[in-house]
This record gives sequence, structure tokens and C-alpha cells, in this order.
Amino acid sequence: MAENFTRKLKKGLETQEQGIE
Repeated sequence: MAENFTRKLKKGLETQEQGIE
């Protein structure tokens, strides 16, 4: 469960970075 949450968080951060670029 924790792994899935961390993975989702990481993906969200990556998406935010891409959006900024």
C-alpha cells in the first residue's frame, strides 16, 4: 500500500514538472 502511494506521488510530481516545462 505504501509503495503504491509513493509511486502515485512520484508520478504526480513528474506530471507537474512536465506541465511547468
